[in-house]
Amino acid sequence: FQLWLTDEIRKAIGHDFKVVGEARVGGMGGGLQPVRLWGSGSWPDITVGTADSPLQLAIELKCLWKRGLPNRVAHALGQALLYLERSVGGYRNALVVYIVSEAIHFRIPSELDARLANHEIAVSVVDTTQGAEGA
Repeated sequence: FQLWLTDEIRKAIGHDFKVVGEARVGGMGGGLQPVRLWGSGSWPDITVGTADSPLQLAIELKCLWKRGLPNRVAHALGQALLYLERSVGGYRNALVVYIVSEAIHFRIPSELDARLANHEIAVSVVDTTQGAEGA
């Protein structure tokens, strides 16, 4: 999914922007700006930027299934907030993409979506169980 999404982003963003980096399964990817906090580092799955401003967008991908659902949702939102923190991350915007991989009822309440938008965090939900996409 990450490779497919990276390709789709490259097609959609035009020539002024570029995919700066992408994480590799099992390790860090080239070009990614880490968020260092509490003696550890965290990397977005995909980053988008320009030559002048490489920290335009941090994208965090999370697969969702019934087991551990609340923790996975909260973990991705927490990571997005940290990516935006100027003192440790410095990304301008964050996008959390939830990939629903089991038959679960999952939607983002509109109030939460609005509060996240106030913090420059967008959320998208991709439902792979029915072949449909939604936001």
